[in-house]
Amino acid sequence: MNQKNIIIFVLFILVASLGYYFGLKHPSANDESLFVWEPPQDILMSPSTNITDSATCRFKKSFNTFFEKKITNSELNPPERIYYNIGDDNEADTVTFIDLNTEHPKVKTNSGESELTVLNNNSDTITMIDLSGISSSLDHAFSTYKLFKKKGILIYSDASDKVMVIIGPTGTLEMGYCH
Repeated sequence: MNQKNIIIFVLFILVASLGYYFGLKHPSANDESLFVWEPPQDILMSPSTNITDSATCRFKKSFNTFFEKKITNSELNPPERIYYNIGDDNEADTVTFIDLNTEHPKVKTNSGESELTVLNNNSDTITMIDLSGISSSLDHAFSTYKLFKKKGILIYSDASDKVMVIIGPTGTLEMGYCH
């Protein structure tokens, strides 16, 4: 099994586990959305629109998980735990893609520009991975992007192991609108 297949498998297990967990915690009979974001009127895509070469995508909220030992006044020596957090939007939650019609498109984020590797590309979707953080000595990370070209929707996920900070493994899942 090559590295690309292993990463895809790990990502699939992470997303499936989160879906299963929240399915148990929030049964459909009592389904309440944590957040609903109507499509912004200025970037609504017409049915004939198809993202082919470039896109700018905006996220409104992010779902983050992290593994940490949080010391509080009530618990001075707590065990490490998994925490879940919903983050609000800010200007850093915008990504821009260029050269989507090539094997190595680029993404521009608040942390810079990276070259991506295309995992799958068809008329409806393009799935890309950023492996630049895997070799980093400070943050062993990878990010995936799945862009639904005809709907103008992007799903972003990342997993990292912050080596030089107190917080341990982290994960992020976001969905946003693109134009």
